[in-house]
Amino acid sequence: LQMFSLKSPMCVTRIREIYELINGNNMKYSLKRLQTYIQDPLPEVEVLKEKIIFSAFEVESVEQVGWDTVFDIKVLPDRASDCFSHLGMAHELARICNLRIFHQENVSNVSDIHEDVTIASAAVRAYTLIRMSTQKQKDTPLWMKEYLESVGQRSISLFVDIANTVMFDLGQPVHIFDAKKVVGSIAVRPSVEEETITLLTGETVMLPSGVLVIADDEGPLAIAGIKGGKRAEVDEHTEEVLVEVANFDPSAIRKTARMLRLHTDASKRFENTVPLSYTKASVDAVIAHIEILVGGEVTSMFSSIQEDDAQKEISFTTTDITRLLGGWVTDALVKEVLARTGWEYTEVADFYTVLVPPDRSDMEGVHDVAEDIGKLAGYEHAGSIETLPFQSAISHDEAYTQSQSIRAYFIEQGYSEVYNYTFTKKGTVEIAYGPKDKSALRTNVLDGLTLSYEKNKTNAPLLMMDDVRLFEIGTVFLGEPEPASAEGFGVSKEEMRVAWKSEKESGEMTLTDYIEKNSLAPQKLVVPDISVRPPFKEWSLYPCIVRDVAVWVLEKDKERELETIAQDFAKAYCVVPARIFDRFEQTVASNTIPKTSIAYRFVFQSYEKTLTHEEVEGFMKHFLKRLDTSVFELR
Repeated sequence: LQMFSLKSPMCVTRIREIYELINGNNMKYSLKRLQTYIQDPLPEVEVLKEKIIFSAFEVESVEQVGWDTVFDIKVLPDRASDCFSHLGMAHELARICNLRIFHQENVSNVSDIHEDVTIASAAVRAYTLIRMSTQKQKDTPLWMKEYLESVGQRSISLFVDIANTVMFDLGQPVHIFDAKKVVGSIAVRPSVEEETITLLTGETVMLPSGVLVIADDEGPLAIAGIKGGKRAEVDEHTEEVLVEVANFDPSAIRKTARMLRLHTDASKRFENTVPLSYTKASVDAVIAHIEILVGGEVTSMFSSIQEDDAQKEISFTTTDITRLLGGWVTDALVKEVLARTGWEYTEVADFYTVLVPPDRSDMEGVHDVAEDIGKLAGYEHAGSIETLPFQSAISHDEAYTQSQSIRAYFIEQGYSEVYNYTFTKKGTVEIAYGPKDKSALRTNVLDGLTLSYEKNKTNAPLLMMDDVRLFEIGTVFLGEPEPASAEGFGVSKEEMRVAWKSEKESGEMTLTDYIEKNSLAPQKLVVPDISVRPPFKEWSLYPCIVRDVAVWVLEKDKERELETIAQDFAKAYCVVPARIFDRFEQTVASNTIPKTSIAYRFVFQSYEKTLTHEEVEGFMKHFLKRLDTSVFELR
């Protein structure tokens, strides 16, 4: 990007391409249209939305459009080949929801070639040209208008609407020419120098040589896979059409779209590879639509479709899947999921061999099979493990072993380790480019640690602690940098230090000095017990309020009752359990049973607002009401 002005068209185009490559493309899907491909009823809208999000793609929005519900779904690049169509998305939903799909067979199988077409490029994967005599155009039926408008495409004319319907249904761009406006025969060829074409938008484009075009004897009629031309545009007088259903090499279309800065719905689909099986199905679909909605018949056809490459096979064992997903995946689960996918597979001994469907160009290896098994089975069933595997892969120097000893020593004393920024506001070593308050390297660790202490001290009640104890091990940078060498910048003296801070003490030393002062033996690495903790609960942005209550327990065996009352109250009104912070016994006079004082700390906090003292006093009344005055007495 440094090569171009950020406002230059080339730079803007490149940024858009990078963004789309990373984030994928959005498409709107009609729920009514999706249902036409699936035998069983789809789940309720909210349930379906959740299943899509957790098993396949991000759902940007769901909206009601007339009698239809429209899902705006972000399709990632690896699945754009099949899922950038209603057919592909319906297959995906059927797998996710374990529903039955309607299987459609291709019926167009033309052996006689009548139409004269010349293919002069290896970038043409398939090309079908159908000549049809038709009646004059009629109005687009209401159901088609509503369908196209629901997915963000306005109705233009019946022929154009039929082409767009096939594209949104099957992901296959279709172009329709007025046959009477075509001069001579059709050729799919590279453009020659200084050829021009007037696009449907009215814009005239000068084509560089080598751009793949659809042309007749007079010149280009369309830029292949990207945009149609105006010269052979269908209109209300059209009575004979040439219908093009083609499939082009993704790289060729991507390069041409970038070169001409023409990005269309058609180019977007061809760039992501349209499955040849979808191309074949589109031939039947477009013929059927024209025959039924316009009225007409096929008079001749040219069809050249590459044979599908041999279907890929992926072999694996259940052990291969558990190695990637975990031990929760069983052999029975693998079989169940494979049955849901509808994929053809064989099982010999412990080996499964899956025949990858023609429309799944993203399937490359065992990891892709494992991904599908995981999302269809549901990652929520994976469960959790108590400890994570750990293996050291580093060599240990003296500073590392010293820091391990110091770390273990502080943790034994109840300290918690923190990591602060190496950058600070002031220091002897400044950096060339940095934020205003972080423009230098630190000369000590304690200053940053003290700030951390003050912030954490405020939340000590939430942490159920009386005192916050922190330590940090880190590097400091001392003195002016040495002069820059021929190899690069100058460097300053670096030193590893440990700093600690609590209510009673604070300090900072080098690692060696601290080891010697406390007579610590350097430790080698001990494999930590990395336990999986419960899910983190977000902190409230509002301050907490603490209330301490001391209660005399007049009967010895009533302490457990007071504990139950306190914890039940805390569970209902507080953010953490009640905590005893003080306890002592007192004998008032001889021959009297000693009474016990127990002091509880309650912490109140809201996720919605700052609590007032009046509100907290109201909560405390509920606690006090539960105390039996014959057994408990407030201090």
